[in-house]
Amino acid sequence: MALIPMLAACLCASAFAAAEWTQVVKNAPWKARSDPQLVAMPDNALLLLGGHANNQYFSDVWRSEDGGNNWEVVLADGEAPAEETIQNIRNK
Repeated sequence: MALIPMLAACLCASAFAAAEWTQVVKNAPWKARSDPQLVAMPDNALLLLGGHANNQYFSDVWRSEDGGNNWEVVLADGEAPAEETIQNIRNK
């Protein structure tokens, strides 16, 4: 299954090679953004990191342990520089 975070602060999934998309989360807890990174971890958790909207760049990190249905903030936006963000993720 493919997951994609959308600009409108939602999360969509496709099990059909992107031919059909289903909205997993309608109102995500993060601010709407473009180009966030979505990472699948070895423990099957998902991480959503960063992105941008207009001239604002985000450094927050969000984690889901149920396939993207529910999310909790790991690191709030502006809480740490990018280098520290990566180290925090490795230590979780």
